[in-house]
Amino acid sequence: MALTRDECARIDQLLEQLRLTTEDLHELAKHAMDRARAACRAAETTVEKLQAERVARQAEKKP
Repeated sequence: MALTRDECARIDQLLEQLRLTTEDLHELAKHAMDRARAACRAAETTVEKLQAERVARQAEKKP
């Protein structure tokens, strides 16, 4: 089955749209990973602060 010039042009157009969509998705995924890493760092910092507060409270209770 031979393709017409118009069909080939349409296929090229669709492939270009798919490429752009793939690049957009990659960029979105990259930003999502950056946000997830930042959230993990914030959670780790919070846990460290809570642990330090607990240790301080326990030290105050000891005679």
